[in-house]
Amino acid sequence: MTKKIAICNLKGGTGKTTTSILLATALADKGHSVVVYDADPQGSASAWAECAEETQPLPFTVAAANMRTMKGAAREDYVLIDCPPGYPQIIDAAIDAADFVLVPTGHSSLDADRVWSILETLRDMQAGQDHSLGGAVLMTAANPRTVSYREMDTAMREEGFTVAPVVIPQREAIKHMVGTRPEGDLHGYRELADYITAALS
Repeated sequence: MTKKIAICNLKGGTGKTTTSILLATALADKGHSVVVYDADPQGSASAWAECAEETQPLPFTVAAANMRTMKGAAREDYVLIDCPPGYPQIIDAAIDAADFVLVPTGHSSLDADRVWSILETLRDMQAGQDHSLGGAVLMTAANPRTVSYREMDTAMREEGFTVAPVVIPQREAIKHMVGTRPEGDLHGYRELADYITAALS
């Protein structure tokens, strides 16, 4: 049965597309069939796939999506929905279609201010879902040794939000993967794939 994972945050620049592509790569490398639905009008995931085609194609399909196609049936094991920032209707539709919601976020004070609204939306929709809707916050470009990281982590846990046990570090190597077929060390995304597949099993 297909499992759908919505990757969303109302704020831009939190690593949604990078998370979509690297998580999809990790899942595909484990033998799963995967499609990434590019629901962002800017088409960042689609552009990544097009660039990769010039050297080594991605091991999964990237397809443009809208609120209708996100809810449709799929043949793949996993559907990852790369959501845009600033489009609440698209984000709500993605969450409504999903079995698991991943919220990538940094841990600066601006990130902290912006992440609460999407987390409250997620909590409200979890309460109203007929099926079990899992979800977790994913710390990206993170430095666990900083005060801001510890404060963000503590605040989210105190509010009852699940924080993924995988931290995505700030690495230039991740930036260099954009537009390529990611290989080798995926800097936490393989472990994230294990965590999500276990949560959805």
